[in-house]
Amino acid sequence: MSKSRILIVDDDRNFARLTAMTLERSTRYAVQVETRSAHALESARVFRPDLILLDMNMPGKSGAEVLLELKTNVELASTPVIFLSSLVNGFEESRHPLHQRKVRHIAKTVDSTMLLRCVDEAMWENSITHLT
Repeated sequence: MSKSRILIVDDDRNFARLTAMTLERSTRYAVQVETRSAHALESARVFRPDLILLDMNMPGKSGAEVLLELKTNVELASTPVIFLSSLVNGFEESRHPLHQRKVRHIAKTVDSTMLLRCVDEAMWENSITHLT
């Protein structure tokens, strides 16, 4: 069985590396890291991730700008995105005001167990959506 692919887009190299190591240790995920928000769309096009972990606050393009690029790209529009943020505690969900889709946020300080649980849940929901 092939591993699901996760793209981490975060300008904090150390955080991105630790997050990648956590996900790879689970043996369920192949992970790629992109530290430049300006290159996030191209990295996603090439890597074809099943899920994107996206930092909200980055120099250059913000997470919201990157998300807009991803969602307006035909090939990537259905790829689930979880925002990484230092502005939330633990794990939060909300509805995006424009399109009412569920938006997930994970705190950058979240422990590895919660990170894996949130990623696993998003991957499972995405697989169910594609079956229906």
